[in-house]
Amino acid sequence: MHIAIDLLAQAEHDPNAKPILVCTDRGIIDKSLIELARLLKDLPTGDVAGQSWADNGAVFLVDSIADAVALSNEIAPEHLEVQVEPGIERDVADKLLHYGSLFVGHYAPVAFGDFVSGTNHTLPTMSTARYSNGVWVGTFIKAPFHQFVSREGCRNLSVPAMHFAETEGLYAHRDSVRLRVEETK
Repeated sequence: MHIAIDLLAQAEHDPNAKPILVCTDRGIIDKSLIELARLLKDLPTGDVAGQSWADNGAVFLVDSIADAVALSNEIAPEHLEVQVEPGIERDVADKLLHYGSLFVGHYAPVAFGDFVSGTNHTLPTMSTARYSNGVWVGTFIKAPFHQFVSREGCRNLSVPAMHFAETEGLYAHRDSVRLRVEETK
């Protein structure tokens, strides 16, 4: 059973790894856990994988694919494998928003991303995929920001800027705007 070995592949990285199974079928969960225990016995990295699974492994039985997608988006894993019925893989993948790297289909183990498929492997961990992505070429490109503000623009932006500054207790910020507005009168 591929689910079991894929969970162990994640678990063997580190005793703090968090292998997680989200599934809609109790029978698949039960078979996967039996297979995981069987495979673990002969795995050369069994000590690390076993500790990781015991300490951090998790199994979630959900009612529907939609619930699985919602939970996966909440977890925001570094690696996310999607193994669903043929024909719905792309629909499911399109609904997944938060992950470091996505592996879709029965023949897409995370090991390919780790070693040979060419994707980046410096990925967000600890649910940071909710707001960050892996390192990519844009990470190394400097993109400075510019603000050119006219006299009219200064007046238009002044009230909300001064309000925010005062709310945050940043009175020099507020006054840096106020003094400019007073000059424009």
